[in-house]
Amino acid sequence: MKIFTLAFAFCILHFAFLPAAIGGSVEEGGPPPPPDLRPWFTGPLLTPSAYVVPYGFVNLEPYVYVTVTKGAYDDHWHAHRVPTFVSVNAQMTNQIGISKRTQFSFNPQFFYNKTEGKESVRFGDFPLGFAFQCYFDTPDTPWPAVKFLIQETCPTGNYQRLDPRKLRTDVTGRGSFATQPSFIFGKKYHFGGWHWLNTRLQLGYTYFAPVHVRSFNTYGGGHGTVGKVYPGNQIIALLGLEYCLTRNWVLAIDINEQYRQKNRFKGKSVSKVGNPLSQQLSLAPAIEYNFSAACGLIGGAWFTACGRNSSDFLSWVIAFNYYN
Repeated sequence: MKIFTLAFAFCILHFAFLPAAIGGSVEEGGPPPPPDLRPWFTGPLLTPSAYVVPYGFVNLEPYVYVTVTKGAYDDHWHAHRVPTFVSVNAQMTNQIGISKRTQFSFNPQFFYNKTEGKESVRFGDFPLGFAFQCYFDTPDTPWPAVKFLIQETCPTGNYQRLDPRKLRTDVTGRGSFATQPSFIFGKKYHFGGWHWLNTRLQLGYTYFAPVHVRSFNTYGGGHGTVGKVYPGNQIIALLGLEYCLTRNWVLAIDINEQYRQKNRFKGKSVSKVGNPLSQQLSLAPAIEYNFSAACGLIGGAWFTACGRNSSDFLSWVIAFNYYN
């Protein structure tokens, strides 16, 4: 499984629909559509927009993920049953325009976890980000919009000195400052009438700072564990597609590919600490209803298609987007 397969797919989509990218529709050609035929989009569920929120505007998008994990993939891409673990994750995405080309974002989140009769409610890690618009696309050129995003995730979630009786329901963070630079590309294609295809591509790399751990922790361990974990860095590729059926109704899908290096541990522990190299491919089909250009609702399912040393999960996701 190659991480940049999705980048290749984005390029194929772009050049396949090049006539629509440089003006008019695929069916008819001609000038760009008038404002009253421009599409309304909310999503997709996972891939971020290739445009910053400009100065004077905010974009608010509360999310709820209900994730059920019933399996785990081994080193040979085979899934095995594990005790059912249910996690409800509530997030509030806030994006604020601070100039024509720059935005600031923050995303507080909470978790409710439950498995085998044990449960916990905890605050999660806290992402903060700045985005810069590198390029604004125009209808008369084939080039996509390009945004650069730098996101820092602060380790505010619970990650060590865990209660073994809670069966890891009290895990809500990694304990590491995670820095993720990424580039996001986007382009819309018009097929005539209300029929538009919106494409997004995110390519990112995440660096995790070393973490001092004690006792039972996110990475393993047990009583007497003391040391430092060096979490493996991660490469992500997200391809998001949206297709307008009408101005209000839109079909969407995300394809998410992740590759993470193995964790390393230095210290003292009688139990295993760390995880091996992992890979995962997941899909997130969804449907949107847009009340206006500034307000919409999206819901769908996010699930694993295959994996290696990773979880096998199904997540129900709903989000409400408001731009003002």
